[in-house]
This record gives sequence, structure tokens and C-alpha cells, in this order.
Amino acid sequence: MSTTELATATGGARLVGALYAPAEGTRELRSPSPYQSVCVPLDRSQESEHALPVARSLARRLESRLCLVHVHRPGVDRPYTGRAEYAWRENDQRCEESRYLWSKVNSADQEPATAAVLMSGNVADALLRFVREQESDLVVMTTHGEGGTGRPWLGSVADRIIRSARVPVVLAPASGPVDPSRGTTFRRLLVPLDGSGAAEEVLRHALALGELCGASYLLLQVEAPPAARRGAAGVAEVEEARAGQAAQRYLDYVATRLRDRGLEVETRVVVDPCPAEAILATAAAAGADLIALTLHGEGGKQRRLLGSVADKVIRASTLPLLVFRPRGGRPTPRVA
Repeated sequence: MSTTELATATGGARLVGALYAPAEGTRELRSPSPYQSVCVPLDRSQESEHALPVARSLARRLESRLCLVHVHRPGVDRPYTGRAEYAWRENDQRCEESRYLWSKVNSADQEPATAAVLMSGNVADALLRFVREQESDLVVMTTHGEGGTGRPWLGSVADRIIRSARVPVVLAPASGPVDPSRGTTFRRLLVPLDGSGAAEEVLRHALALGELCGASYLLLQVEAPPAARRGAAGVAEVEEARAGQAAQRYLDYVATRLRDRGLEVETRVVVDPCPAEAILATAAAAGADLIALTLHGEGGKQRRLLGSVADKVIRASTLPLLVFRPRGGRPTPRVA
């Protein structure tokens, strides 16, 4: 294993160092999967390290390269120190951060090919620049980072990543002790849909990850109950039945296309005024291992599922989530 020192300027974020640990006996990694590079942001907190077992398990199955990325934030104590002392502290902190990343590279047996990269700059900007310029295909991170649930990443770094990255993001729950040897197997995936092509965008990524584990799929559509009309007994029930039938026809259409590919697919329509709660309750009742969600694309029409509902599910879920934000404009279904 060798250490390569880099000083490549990348605008507002700078790559200050990289540590490479190639797989045993492998010079060049060749991956048949569309996810050849998996990025794992770490901030030296135990919460962020919950992403490591998930990322390692996925990287092994995908035969992908794993990139552990930490962002150094310079200048925190600059106003309170002299120039020489500041430079010494900065160098010492970077060395400590590099040692931390190296320890995570060596923290598990049978490690996939791994690169440990130390960036510098604004955390979210640096991570997004790394994902874009290094052409990462998948990001695996936790919803909470430094400071734990009292100072959540979601709403800052994680929120920025899932809304700005052009690649799918797997969010691992940050709870309980970290078990580096624990693998991740997605046997049952829940995919909430709302009848739009935009919501279907996450399906291709859910299928790619689910097929690694021979997973089954549950397609869910949550319908809001119609408002009752005064003086018209039974009208609300009729409208609810019609909405449920339309939703079921749509789910059956999508499910048929997936079953034609040899996949095990179930469908379910739930009428509930609180879609986020219905999604989480269905996931728990169905024994789902992963929830796959689409966020609305920039410039696209914000649908019921693609806006606040997805946010609520992400914040409240105790299950891993696969989140994808399609590019702006009118998305097209990808399951045909």
C-alpha cells in the first residue's frame, strides 16, 4: 500500500491528500455494474461511521471501488493564533485526519479496493465537487454527522448532498453501535410512487441494488381521502373507491413491466391523509429493508410525494433509504 500526496486545486474545495489501498492482488478494478465508484463521506464522528458497513457490503457486491472522503475545514482558530502557530496547527490537524481515514481503510477484513481522500474547504461544496469531478456513481452516508442528532447533517450537509448530487444517495440510519463486520442485505424494497414519471426515476436504482440480493419489491401508492360533500351521502366513499382503482391500475401497469423481467413484485394502495406516516407504517408492516424515494427535480413540477412527504420520510425513517433526485426538466420512466 502506498501513500500519494496530492495538491490539486479544485476551485473552492481543494484535494490535499489521498491514501490508496488497492484490493489484494488486483491492479485494475473492472466492474460490470453501473456503480464503479462508491463515495462515503466521514466526519470523524461515530454517527457518520454507520455508513461504512452499508457501503462496504454494497461495494463488495457491486465489485466497486470505495472512496472514503473527509473534508478538512481550515481557518477555524486563525483569528486567535499567530501565523506560525496557525500553520503548525493546520498541518497537525490534517495529519490527524489522514490517520483517521487510514484507520478506517484498515478497520475491516476483506476490504474492497479503497481510496481515502482528504479534501479541504466548505464541507458540502467539497463533497459535491468530489462526486462530480471524480465521477462517483453512488454516495453512501448517514443522515446525522458531527454532533449527533442534536446537530443533524440532514438540513445541512446531507440535505445539500441529496438535493444537489446527480447520483443516487443511500442514507444509513445513525443509531446503535457501529459493527464494522456487519453486512447489509436488502431482501425487500419499498418503492412509493405517485403516478408520475418523476417518481419512477428511482426504480432503476432500486432494481440495480435489489437484484444484487435477490430482493422482492413492494410498490406503494398513498391516496388522500376525498373531502366529504354536504348533503351527498356516500359520495366520498365512491370517490375514494375510484381513486383507489385508478391507483391500483397504475401500480399493476408498473408491476407487470417489472415482472416481465423476472422480478417478484407486490402492489399496495393505501388511503391515508398523512402519506409520510403511511409509507413508514407500510414499510414496518411489510418488513422492508430499504425505502426508495425520488426527490423532485430542479425546474420540474413538485408533486405530492416528491416534496415535503419525502422530507418527512427521510427525517423519521429508521430504515436505510435510497434517495434520487432526477435532473431538471420532464423526466421519463426508466422501467420499460
